[in-house]
Amino acid sequence: SASWPFVLIITGLMVSNDIFRKYYLKPIVQVGVYFFILFSVSVLFLSFLLNTVSTRPFVLGGFVSLLLISLYIYLLSKLVPSVKRNKFYFVLVIAIIFSGMYFLYFANIIPPIPLALREAGVYSSIEREGVEYILTGEKENFLDKIIPGQTITITQGERIYIYSSIFAPADLKTKIYHHWQYYSKKDGKWLDKDRLGFAIIGGRGDGFRGYSFKTNPAPGKWRVLVETERGQVVGRFKFEVVVEIED
Repeated sequence: SASWPFVLIITGLMVSNDIFRKYYLKPIVQVGVYFFILFSVSVLFLSFLLNTVSTRPFVLGGFVSLLLISLYIYLLSKLVPSVKRNKFYFVLVIAIIFSGMYFLYFANIIPPIPLALREAGVYSSIEREGVEYILTGEKENFLDKIIPGQTITITQGERIYIYSSIFAPADLKTKIYHHWQYYSKKDGKWLDKDRLGFAIIGGRGDGFRGYSFKTNPAPGKWRVLVETERGQVVGRFKFEVVVEIED
């Protein structure tokens, strides 16, 4: 996932809490971790409050958390002499975390809070009956289900469908895109092929469902990035297309 660096930071904080317990007792480290958590919680709270996945909750959350941590450091410096003596270093740590969070966000590394991909798959047919979707795809054994990446076999000229289900808070309205990419062995990289969007409305327990399709796809490795309008990746799905030529 494109958000792995951010997930790695969260995991690192959780693991290092036990390994470097003595290091975490230092006030400057505690304040830095506190600010990171405060920043994250503020953005999450404002995303739900404002019902949007735009940049507004992140920008507001950043400045609210910056204001609160500044007040906290000011009061702490009045009570703890060592904090007052090292106030410059406290400000430096906060500035590094603040700018780092902004860099990760606008580089689309931080996932689009509060959206979450619940399910995604590739199918040879999708039909809608009432409120339900009837999905037809390849039969999978136990290993196929736990190992990432599906294989779908089609005949030349047929369609393949990507289906996704996304959790979103009630009343949240936004647009989601299926960004189709094909792996070129010649170029050694993923090439953009299509970016197909559809509107979603949050609140459904099993997630908002949607799909896109591609006719007569080239055989080989494909992936679809499920992303927001500004390119933040909610999730991604890899698969391989096998094309059979009819006699």
